[in-house]
Amino acid sequence: MKIEGKLEKEPGERVWGVSIPEIGIFTQGKSKSDAYKMAKEAIELVVELNDFEVSIEPSSNNNFFIVPNNIGPILSMILRQKRIDNGLSIRDVAKRMGQSSPNSYGRYESGKSIPTIEKFDELLKAIDSNLSSILKVA
Repeated sequence: MKIEGKLEKEPGERVWGVSIPEIGIFTQGKSKSDAYKMAKEAIELVVELNDFEVSIEPSSNNNFFIVPNNIGPILSMILRQKRIDNGLSIRDVAKRMGQSSPNSYGRYESGKSIPTIEKFDELLKAIDSNLSSILKVA
């Protein structure tokens, strides 16, 4: 699975902005290559796992793809970011899933359990009924 990011440079600006809204990463770099490097470092710093790495694959129209060596931490980041974006607690999401304890959902957000595609979609829908996973084949 790859996550899409975007580079942007406003006219007259000296830096390239990096936006990866699915996981809540925003940074910048002095050049495109520096911006890619900053995106990679930001993701790896947020995940904080010794064996976790991402690579950056430039694409068209200043888009790029993040390719993790382990998808679990990225899925956890997406769930956490979407939950925060929607102003919900872990307990709120668990209740929406019909669970009395937040532990089951919390295991996905903490990365202790990696959801299937179907389960990931169910988790997103519990956060916001309008959310669904979008997979891009690159």
